[in-house]
Formats: sequence, structure tokens, C-alpha cells
Amino acid sequence: MIRSTAWLLVAGGMCLTGSLFADSLREIRIDRHQAVPMRDGVRLYADVYRPAAEGRWPTLVVRTPYGVQRDGVHAAMIRFAQNGYAVLIQDVRGRYESEGKWDPFRHEAEDGYDTIEWAARQPWSNGKVATQGGSYLGHVQWRAASLKPPHLVAAFGGRLYEYLCELDCAGRGLPPVVQLWMGRGADAGSHYVAAILAHRSVLARRVAV
Repeated sequence: MIRSTAWLLVAGGMCLTGSLFADSLREIRIDRHQAVPMRDGVRLYADVYRPAAEGRWPTLVVRTPYGVQRDGVHAAMIRFAQNGYAVLIQDVRGRYESEGKWDPFRHEAEDGYDTIEWAARQPWSNGKVATQGGSYLGHVQWRAASLKPPHLVAAFGGRLYEYLCELDCAGRGLPPVVQLWMGRGADAGSHYVAAILAHRSVLARRVAV
């Protein structure tokens, strides 16, 4: 397994194609294969994308069964880091680099809670965490939010089941859920990223950790 730290200097489409990148140069850092301990001792592995400059950044947690190196993932994570976010993208239990047995849905609440709280404690986080993703990646957000992690302030879910969209999260004491339905076509990912960046104020203020 690869353990590395990478530094990227990305300008426009110079390193990666598409309209995701601003014209100005923005240096980011990628910390590969970071071990995140779960309450039962299992370690789930994640990559962390963040600005190269030292700081405590608004934090996004993405948990996936499809692999952190899946096609299309890298570009979106770079976009978030270039806009001042720290992003932790993690293989869920039993998938790809993470330890444990793959048993869909069973451990997602506890594993999500533990990952969110771990991320909030890191020196690169401002203590405010949101989750992000669609379909199964949206389900794991809902499962984690049901346990009310103290540092979770928002969930950005796309392609969630309809009944989840109708629930009153505030009335249940859960963090706000911003429901974003991804478009179709080649630019769908770009629209999704832009919509999340538009809600930066939710994560902007630092809280105690």
C-alpha cells in the first residue's frame, strides 16, 4: 500500500483537464493512506486533501465503498482544497485499503461518527465538519448524522431516497442537511462541487475542539 505526501501546483487545466480549476496557481497538499481508528480497533484509511499553507480549515468528510482513487474523485477533491477546505476521503470498512469486513450498511453510523470526530480533532481542521456525497455516499451521511456527532454541522447529500428529503432534520436535533440533486452529463460533478462551495458560510467559523 502507498503511503505518501504529495504537493500539487495546479493552474487551470495544466495538470487536470476541465473547468474545475481557477486560473491562479494554488498549492495544495495530499496526505495519502491516513489511518483513522474506529471504536472497535479497526483502522479505516483515508486520503486528506488540504491547502499547503498551515492553517485550520473547514472540513469535509467523504466516505465511499468505491475506492478513494476512483476515476473523477481526484479532480473534485483538488477543487475543494484549492478553495480552502480540508477534505478527508475514506474507504469504508472492508473496502479497498480499509481494514475490517465489508458488510454493507451495518457499521456506517458508528464508523461515520468516529471519522467525523477524528477529523475535527486534527490540527488542519477548524472543528466544523460537513459530509458530502451521493447514493451510498449519501446514505452513510444520514447514518452518521443519526448519532449526532458534536462537530457535524451540515450534510451535503445527492441522490438520496425521497423519504429522507422529507424529514425535518432540525426538529430531530440533527445538523442541517443540504439536499443537492446532481445533474446529468459531463459537467454534473462540476455543478455539485460549485453548489457545496456556495454554502461555505456553514463551515466558516471555528468552534472549540
